[in-house]
Amino acid sequence: MNIERSETGYHATSVENAKSILTSNFEKSISTINKKHWLGNGVYFFTDIAWAVQWNINALKKKENKDKSKEDFTILESKINIDSDFLLDLSSVMGKAILDFLKESLIKKLITEGRDDLIETINNRSLKFFMNLLDEYGFLNKYYIVTATYIDKKEAKKVHHKDDFILRIQSQVCVRNIECIGETKECEDTANIKSIYSLLES
Repeated sequence: MNIERSETGYHATSVENAKSILTSNFEKSISTINKKHWLGNGVYFFTDIAWAVQWNINALKKKENKDKSKEDFTILESKINIDSDFLLDLSSVMGKAILDFLKESLIKKLITEGRDDLIETINNRSLKFFMNLLDEYGFLNKYYIVTATYIDKKEAKKVHHKDDFILRIQSQVCVRNIECIGETKECEDTANIKSIYSLLES
């Protein structure tokens, strides 16, 4: 791999998981029938630490974490090494073109298998379902990293005019090849994290 640049990614997780990661490295999250990941299998990072804080806030609201507090969650900071030859950026014009090509290739594959049911499902389900199907059929194997940008749904509902283009967005990075993850440490910017908690919880 030819490392062209490194970017900082923020991984929100429990303190318990963080200790394991710092000791034994990351493990890829694998999608299941009941839980599909946004961009397929991999290790997920945010490019903005505020979204990592939001992830922890959301985690605290889950039933299984009712007895936990903010102190039980943390944020890891990793250097992500990027080689553009193995990067699929779905927010770019080229990334969209590649995704369209992959969709055509997948549908051709499904036709040969007689999977008309899956072809119909692709056209009626979310992009998340499609990304996981691409992964299942091996069409994402050549990509070490997949990135995408998402608009905050609450912000999108506030758009009433065509020039209301200033929206909160989040960028997610799905690292499919663990070797792309460089130095990892617990985020030390505690003052900033505390202020973000206060802002998001207000």
